Amino acid sequence: MGLLMLGLPTTVALAAVVLLGYMFGQRTAATTTEQMQLRRELKRARGIIRDLEKVAQQVRRDLARHQGSLGKFASRLRNLSEAGECEPIDMLANETDKLLVPTELLTTRLTQAYEMIRQQADRLMCFSADMRTDVLTGFGNRQACEDTLALQIKMQQCGVTCSLATFDIDLFGHLNDEQGSVRGDQVLRQVAQILDQYTRESDVIFRYGGEEFVVLLPGTGLGGAAAFAERMRSIIERLSPVTISCGVAEAMAHDDAAMLFARADAALYSAKVAGRNQVYQHTGKSMIAVPCRQPAIATTVREQASQDQAVRETIRSVSQTLALQAVPAVPRPNIAHTSDKRESTLV
Repeated sequence: MGLLMLGLPTTVALAAVVLLGYMFGQRTAATTTEQMQLRRELKRARGIIRDLEKVAQQVRRDLARHQGSLGKFASRLRNLSEAGECEPIDMLANETDKLLVPTELLTTRLTQAYEMIRQQADRLMCFSADMRTDVLTGFGNRQACEDTLALQIKMQQCGVTCSLATFDIDLFGHLNDEQGSVRGDQVLRQVAQILDQYTRESDVIFRYGGEEFVVLLPGTGLGGAAAFAERMRSIIERLSPVTISCGVAEAMAHDDAAMLFARADAALYSAKVAGRNQVYQHTGKSMIAVPCRQPAIATTVREQASQDQAVRETIRSVSQTLALQAVPAVPRPNIAHTSDKRESTLV
């Protein structure tokens, strides 16, 4: 009405209203996207900080042990000096060599820790880069996944364990063909939101490509990763129109990023071959299916319902049989004859 009062034609006024509405909507959508992206970056940053704290604690423990060894050695030398005793030079040299070995190892670990801190700082700075972010879901893309996994493997060598879980939407190609790519994008976003909602703050989610997602699980062993993957499989089956297959693997000594991902991917392929909507774990030697509790419960319910139906059929059959059988007639007393006999007795 205000635009009409300014003397603008009706069509121009309506066009202006539409333009303002569109601009406001775009601004709101952009703000929402930025907030979601910021929330994910803060979530990942907290995970990185926790990893760095673990590395720092490990280095502190190594320093404390090494300091104790040096203290004992110094005390021993002091006691020998005060007592005026001189041990053989070879024995003292051996003791010195024993102290130098952990010193060199500690120096190497400190160097690795410093390098990881520098790389993790670079990783924090690159979180918001478009080239490392998937546009559809807001997660890190394949490049971000490979870079982050390589860093995590280095941290694993310093005592911070981790596992990898790979998820693939079952029969997603058929969904795209039958319902269109727009519907496919909606399903991808829905699955991404579920993963984002039900993962820990320290976990890092990536869209590796197409319908495949990867979740990095710092500080998690193979058993915990398998339980997490099975829980996500069950939740997605319940809350979305699709099912997923999962493969998990734990980082091992002397692993690199490619080896860890290859084991998780092999477990995922085993889940697909076994019939989809399943979780398989790679133990390092073989693939093992993760038990699914829900089908067992469903089977029990079906068996119980079948037993109840059998009981009902038996009762119905017995009732029908009894109804068809002839019931013997019970003789009724002759009331009139009895009355006559009673009267004759009284007379």
